[in-house]
Amino acid sequence: MSLKSLAPIALAVLLAGGAAAGTPRRERYPLEVTGRPVVYGHEPFTYLCIEAVDGTVYYVHPDQQQELRTLPPKLYVFYGRLHLGPLPTIEAARHPAGTMVVERWEETVER
Repeated sequence: MSLKSLAPIALAVLLAGGAAAGTPRRERYPLEVTGRPVVYGHEPFTYLCIEAVDGTVYYVHPDQQQELRTLPPKLYVFYGRLHLGPLPTIEAARHPAGTMVVERWEETVER
């Protein structure tokens, strides 16, 4: 291959790389929920959930239950993602929308 035949290929690679650099990156936290940590169930079977202000309930991933149980019942913004897996049956009236893996959270001002 000659240098002249590689020039169009190199130009295409440079343009494709520049176009990809200009596209917005995927959101790091695809799930943002404003709500309160709530414990459902009865001992010894309790489950920590996040009850969103719109009434949606998210089950907190089991690996994070201990850490998030220490939060006072205030309003927070939780950032994370949904985890695919089995959901516990918490209460007949409150089926969780999914299991949330919480990446971080911050306290909000009460409204």
